[in-house]
Formats: sequence, C-alpha cells, structure tokens
Amino acid sequence: MSKRLSISLESDDEALIARFAEAGSSEQDTLRAWAQQRGFRTTDSLSEGALIRLLARAGAEALREHVLDLAYAQLAVEIDTEHLAETRALRERDARRRAGARAR
Repeated sequence: MSKRLSISLESDDEALIARFAEAGSSEQDTLRAWAQQRGFRTTDSLSEGALIRLLARAGAEALREHVLDLAYAQLAVEIDTEHLAETRALRERDARRRAGARAR
C-alpha cells in the first residue's frame, strides 16, 4: 500500500537533493548503488518522487544503524563495567583470603 504525501522543501533541502538528481553525479551513482544492493529498482531517470523515496529510505536506514551503534556502544560499556566490578570483587576476596592465611 502506498501513501501520497505532500511535503514542502526549503531551499537548503532543494540544493541538497539537487546533487542526487544530477545524472552521473557521484551522489546519484552512490544512491543508485545503495538502492540496487537492497533490491530497489531504479530507472535511467529518477522521478522526483522516486528520488525522495530513496533518500528517505537511505536516511532512515543510516539513522537506524546509528541508533544500533549507540546501543551496542552502551552495552559494551555496561558489560565492561560489570566485568570490572566482578574482577574487583574477586581481587578483594583473594586479598582477604591471603590476609587471613597470613594471620594464622
């Protein structure tokens, strides 16, 4: 199911999108390669609608990947913190055991 939307573009938006609309530009070539890698079909000339749909998908995917990267980084910090706490507890336990053995 598709949904038709009307959007207003500011001049900065138009300028940014214009590079992707230029046939043969590195931006358009990269967008086409990105689309083909994901199974999206592109014609020789991209309509404005197709171009904006691809850019929206690419942007959403990039942001989703960024969110996952942040989540994995946070998880790594939490795991490292837990590991450090466990290691510290083991060292303290070992130090108490050794101190108790020396006191005997």
